[in-house]
Amino acid sequence: MSKFSPLFQTFSGCVGSVHYFKVFVCLLFFNTLIGIQGVGANVLGSEEELVRLKEQAIYYLSKKQPDRAYETLKPAELVYAGDAQYNYLLGMAAIDSGHPEDASWAFERVVAVMPHHAGARMDMARAFFQLKDYPRAEKEFQLLQAMNPPESAQKAIAFYLAEIDRLSDRHPKWILTGSAYSAVGYSSNATGAPSEDNYIAAFAEMFSMTEDTVRQLYDVTDGEFEAADGFIDLGVSGVATYKRPGPWSFYAAPTLSRKTMFSKSDYSSLSLGAKLGGRWKEKKSDLNGYLQYSAIEQSGGSSISVQTAMIDYGYLLNSRSRLGGQVSWAGNSYQDSPSNNSQTTGISIYGSYIFGQYRPFVLQTQISVSSDEAINNRTDGDKDLLGVSVFGQYIFNQEHIFFGSVNFLESNYTLKRSLYNSPREDTQIAYGLGYLWQVNKAISVKTQINHTETTSNIALYDSAKQDASVRLSYSF
Repeated sequence: MSKFSPLFQTFSGCVGSVHYFKVFVCLLFFNTLIGIQGVGANVLGSEEELVRLKEQAIYYLSKKQPDRAYETLKPAELVYAGDAQYNYLLGMAAIDSGHPEDASWAFERVVAVMPHHAGARMDMARAFFQLKDYPRAEKEFQLLQAMNPPESAQKAIAFYLAEIDRLSDRHPKWILTGSAYSAVGYSSNATGAPSEDNYIAAFAEMFSMTEDTVRQLYDVTDGEFEAADGFIDLGVSGVATYKRPGPWSFYAAPTLSRKTMFSKSDYSSLSLGAKLGGRWKEKKSDLNGYLQYSAIEQSGGSSISVQTAMIDYGYLLNSRSRLGGQVSWAGNSYQDSPSNNSQTTGISIYGSYIFGQYRPFVLQTQISVSSDEAINNRTDGDKDLLGVSVFGQYIFNQEHIFFGSVNFLESNYTLKRSLYNSPREDTQIAYGLGYLWQVNKAISVKTQINHTETTSNIALYDSAKQDASVRLSYSF
């Protein structure tokens, strides 16, 4: 006879998110073990409210709605954390709605008072596995295995133990991942050029003429101005990671993409990229360094290549907040205008914080300072840059994520052109809003709109554009 006695037979069938109808049987048996006594007012903290919350959660779980069960139970956790049945329900709802950390805490409270509760221990081990806390997950699965569980549970335990052995750091291994995407979009300024009005205003200012005079004396119809266009974007990328035992891993990541403009074909482009890097990660610290090469070739003949070196260090202050910094260098080469070639060195600091529980809001901020040094006597000289970015992400659930961003970039050049009164100074502000639908683990759909506006003390460099796109991605 298994030393699980009837408990294992009853609760082992509750493992996973598929058999929700078994929750009724599990909890009916649970009630006989811990009891529900007393009747009070229907307010938080009363026995009556506890019963109501549990019944509502059981209903949602039976309808395969773990998100709603989690939302029902989570707000009252501090009040009813001493009730084992409440904790078990909260753990089941949390693990099946994408909150493994909350699930692990809830199941630990159950196991603390009912150490032979096989269902809670099994789901606690699953939560540790989802959190990638493989040592603790392995320990719990081995404890379950030693209790001589039924055959179905033995198979599940053996599967998880094999996965832990494969995913843990005990053996060197290669991990291959990749993704492909297709996108369609529209840009109000596909050329990135100033409008004709800005162009005329800039020449009028430079030569102390009226705009009408400029139009009469110069043929501006041959110029390249702001122009709207639609586009199709296709891309594929991959990552090959070599994971060694311990904190070190190394990776290579190639990328390839093709952007095709509907009418402005000269602005269609082909992009190639490759990244080689190494990562050291241990407990709360994460150090990542890489070398990257990117090349963009436009159909009109111009091409740009960028070589980048980056070192990033992040530190996890607690489960909700993270701080970090970056040091970078980049060499920028322009085939058709080598006078613009430059090398950029920069430093930045960043931080993130997670607000809320079952529907968290993630806020990330970054401040960067960099210097862009001209190599071939650029007309405007060197450039100093200051950037500030804020990114917010509202995670409604595992499938639906809303996000937005605000970016500020100030660029100050060191040299004054003879035709201008002062060195060039640009300020760029960009806003973005988007929505991500995670259809399943492999497929996602992202819609995004952006507005970017650049203002300069030299009207020729004023520009604005709005972009909108829909992107379908497949990860493998």
